[in-house]
Amino acid sequence: MYLDGTIRVTATNFFGVIVVAVILAAGVLILGVSFLVATVAKLTRQRTEAREVQQRLSDVVELAADWVWETDSENRFVYFSERFEQVTGLSRDLFLGQNREFLFSRDGFVASEWTQHLKTIQARQPFFGFRYSYFSEDGRRYVFQINGKPVFSRKGRFIGYRGTGTDLTETVTARADAEATEAHARRVLDSALDAFFSLDPDGLIVDWNRAAEQTFNWSREEALGRSVAALIVPGGELDAHRRMMGQLRVGNAWFLNSRVRTTARRRDGSVFLCELAITETWTPHGRTFNAFMRDITDREARQKAMERARYEAEVASKSKSEFLAAMSHELRTPLNAVIGFSDLLFSCPDIPEEQRLEYLHDIRDSGNHLLELINDVLDLSKIEAGRTDLSEEPVNLAELARACTRLLGERAQSALLELREDVPEDLPAVMVDRTRIKQILINLLSNSVKFTEPGGTVTLAARLDDQGRMRLSVADTGVGMAPDQLSRAFEPFTQLDNVYSRRQQGTGLGLALVRMLTELHDGTLEVDTAPGVGTTATCVLPAERVIVDPGKHDAQRRMIG
Repeated sequence: MYLDGTIRVTATNFFGVIVVAVILAAGVLILGVSFLVATVAKLTRQRTEAREVQQRLSDVVELAADWVWETDSENRFVYFSERFEQVTGLSRDLFLGQNREFLFSRDGFVASEWTQHLKTIQARQPFFGFRYSYFSEDGRRYVFQINGKPVFSRKGRFIGYRGTGTDLTETVTARADAEATEAHARRVLDSALDAFFSLDPDGLIVDWNRAAEQTFNWSREEALGRSVAALIVPGGELDAHRRMMGQLRVGNAWFLNSRVRTTARRRDGSVFLCELAITETWTPHGRTFNAFMRDITDREARQKAMERARYEAEVASKSKSEFLAAMSHELRTPLNAVIGFSDLLFSCPDIPEEQRLEYLHDIRDSGNHLLELINDVLDLSKIEAGRTDLSEEPVNLAELARACTRLLGERAQSALLELREDVPEDLPAVMVDRTRIKQILINLLSNSVKFTEPGGTVTLAARLDDQGRMRLSVADTGVGMAPDQLSRAFEPFTQLDNVYSRRQQGTGLGLALVRMLTELHDGTLEVDTAPGVGTTATCVLPAERVIVDPGKHDAQRRMIG
């Protein structure tokens, strides 16, 4: 451009413009190539990073415990990761192209859960932790838990679900086995006859079986979580219980795995004797102490009864042995007399008449004594065996008393004793077995005559007491008995050991037989005695056997019978 504003083109300027244009074009080309190179490098780097991310995701999917699955818009499975086959051992081909409702069983699951799951899928919403059951051809059951999320295209079209799955078969099976084992253990414990309960180290109850409910009257729900000390330990045993729990906690319990005797308290406060055994077990929650407790109250009572019966049997056996030892003498003495005097009469025909009569009297007395002895033994045996029946009838006691004193009169006279009778004629009759009442009176009179010194007195009396009972008594002024002798005198086959009794013949059955015969008449035998003073034995018959109105004999007979 010139000063006048015009432009004049010359050859020199033209070439300059061309050069400038070439230079500018070269610069633009260089810049474009540089940009292209940078773009290609960036794309290459992005592809590499994408491949790395994809590889990482693939590695995570294959190494994870769960597997990945996908379905199409019709909810048919179209993809399973390889991890599915590794975890379950099932082929993916069994599931690909199949609908979940066709493949999986609803067995063991709540219908409402399935209904809600289907509604979730129809609403294209995500779901978490849903379980399926699948049964293979060999009948094995698999339990799968899945999480899923709906997948949509860029345009918002639903194209299926994608999610993860977990094999819970072993977990569910193990839990079911554990529950079955626990249920079996519970049934075993509930069927046990002994009370069972478990304690934690603090003495709180963590288990309580049915027998414990029945033993202590606390239900399982009431007992769980409560202190065993507050529930079943008697107040007097609390200190011992605290020491026991302390020893269990430090592992120094001498009584562990052994049986000990103790006491326990029921809900109503009653205390009973029991046998306790404690064992220790370890659980995932820590130590527990298991207690088995048995009420031994009845067993102890039976044991004491057995010991008492054994003692009584031993005493009876000893008494019978002593009786047999005494009987050997009692039987031999009259038999020897009978045989000896008989031999004398046979071998010595020239014996004077007076001597011969004396021998005959001895034979008769020995025979009568032997018969009396045998009768007493047989009567006692029949009564003990429960084979004695009473033949009851109205009996006039005044007449019966006279008959008894007549029988014993000669013997009392020979012993230089005074035999008295004190029975009023107007005394009411009694409904009894005449023979047995007579046997009672004869035995009592015989004992008194036998153990009363010459010059003494024997009295037979009868009267009504203020309760309307009939009292038949025989009193003597004889040697009497000490208290310890009296208790032994009522034992069958027992003879008192004193100088005077050893001089008398007897079986030791008198008072025992009299008491049994009295009790057969619903009565009682009372004995009042003292050494050197004498003895009064009284047979007390109940008022029901006293006949106040003779016209009521028949009714009274029926009442007693």
